[in-house]
Amino acid sequence: MTLLDVDRLSVRHGVMLALDGVRLQVDEGRIVGLIGPNGAGKTTFIDTLTGFTRAADGRITFDGRDLTRAPAHQRSRAGLVRTFQSLELFDDMTVLDNLAVSTRTPSLWGTITDALWPRSDDLTDAHRVLDLLELWPVADRLPGELSNGQRHMVALGRALASRPRLLLLDEPAAGLDPAETRELADTLRRLPSIGTTVLVVDHDMSLIMGVCDIVHVLDFGKVVASGTPEQVRHNPKVIAAYLGRPPAPGERP
Repeated sequence: MTLLDVDRLSVRHGVMLALDGVRLQVDEGRIVGLIGPNGAGKTTFIDTLTGFTRAADGRITFDGRDLTRAPAHQRSRAGLVRTFQSLELFDDMTVLDNLAVSTRTPSLWGTITDALWPRSDDLTDAHRVLDLLELWPVADRLPGELSNGQRHMVALGRALASRPRLLLLDEPAAGLDPAETRELADTLRRLPSIGTTVLVVDHDMSLIMGVCDIVHVLDFGKVVASGTPEQVRHNPKVIAAYLGRPPAPGERP
């Protein structure tokens, strides 16, 4: 089943087309990769899907619902959740509290009632993520006390705590060493089995080619290739996009 359907999506920054008629689908239960050179429009694509950037044209349909003009919080509540390159952790809160925050859906009435009659938070989903990502040993520590790899896992866990239907990962392997990247890859492979489809943007080709079922390639705001990792790896347009020239015989991106 198609979970996300992007049809002719375009974004303008002034006179520049950051995205130019992008068409892309993500099927439920898949891990889908989005790659491309720096400046190709990958982060702009995620920003537009999640409501942080306004589309100039096109349509975003998620689980049969048109979200093209929906605000960011409505998209998140629908199950379209993202991470950020900068991680955006709450450094004055423990790992457990960072996860617990993501399980709450704030409302005006809820804020009023909590002020008058404070309630105990339900930590079921936070505990589930601690189990999934093996973060129990650091549950009571602050993010500043963690390794870079652990901080990345907390950022991933915070997104997973809200039980997303589709998780959009923006450069999740940035700054990770090879061992940490392998651990991330193992984690991503498990997500479809718990009901989370994944769209991942990253420059680490070992991660993308190792975990993704389908890979799409952006160049100058356009999708220039789509297919399995092996098909994309040998696509002349992909090689040209990364190398800036036609591929030599046998050359790979």
